[in-house]
Amino acid sequence: MKTENQAVFPESQTDHEVLLRAVLGVSTQAILCVNAGGQITLANVGAERIFGYSQEELSGAPVQMLLPERFRERHAQQMAAYLGKPVNRPMGQGLPLVGRRKDGSEFPADILLQVMGEENGGSVAVFVTDITQAESLRKLQELQAQRRGGEEQLKQFLEHAPVGIAICDAVSAIEFVLGARVSIGGRPVGAIAL
Repeated sequence: MKTENQAVFPESQTDHEVLLRAVLGVSTQAILCVNAGGQITLANVGAERIFGYSQEELSGAPVQMLLPERFRERHAQQMAAYLGKPVNRPMGQGLPLVGRRKDGSEFPADILLQVMGEENGGSVAVFVTDITQAESLRKLQELQAQRRGGEEQLKQFLEHAPVGIAICDAVSAIEFVLGARVSIGGRPVGAIAL
């Protein structure tokens, strides 16, 4: 009997398979199983959505096809080294990772590797997240921070400038003044019209 805070675990292998299929079916991540030979043996619906290949196209295909051409040879070497000493870890720690879709477009990715054990022939579960939106947001935040910094520098410069800078409206009334706080002709700056 299940209490309020207990997880329910499947009772049979069939239940495990049903649960696994349910998880694979709803995940927004691409989940791939890759054997020691570098072939994809399982791909979920998330992999179809992210990479643009059907599950049938992915099944039996080399995992390198999901990488830009410029990384494929190096990845094969790195994969062989990884399989010699497999550990669960994020892939490419500290490096920007890139995936390649069926249409040839590329996207920034986070990739996690999960060893499935020798009883599975040295297979690895690969979890791929398309981080395009997160990267776009990060870049936007960086640009906004740079702009704020630039605006602050300009403001500091103008406030301490040895000359005054005035911005006038369409009828030549001074709307905004920065810089030297002086009067012109004995009248305060705001009272002057050009």
